Amino acid sequence: MLFTHRVTPIIIFLTIFALPKAQADFVNVNRAASWEIAHALQISQKLAESIAMHCEYITCRNRWDLAKAPGMTLKILRRVHRDILYCLVC
Repeated sequence: MLFTHRVTPIIIFLTIFALPKAQADFVNVNRAASWEIAHALQISQKLAESIAMHCEYITCRNRWDLAKAPGMTLKILRRVHRDILYCLVC
């Protein structure tokens, strides 16, 4: 039998879907360079450049401002929104 204990399926589910990344790299999208955004959020360089330029001209104060960046989709935003900072003076 694959699941020998009642807790095993729960542990497998949490391991795959519910636990956050082991090391989250936070990035301030208003101040970071595109390569920093790409590395921290694990996204393409092209999307990171789009985010950097968007937040340079239109200050991103929350994730809905960032959602308007060219190339940003809601799927990507849901995946990375916990790793983004919107600090204007840091």
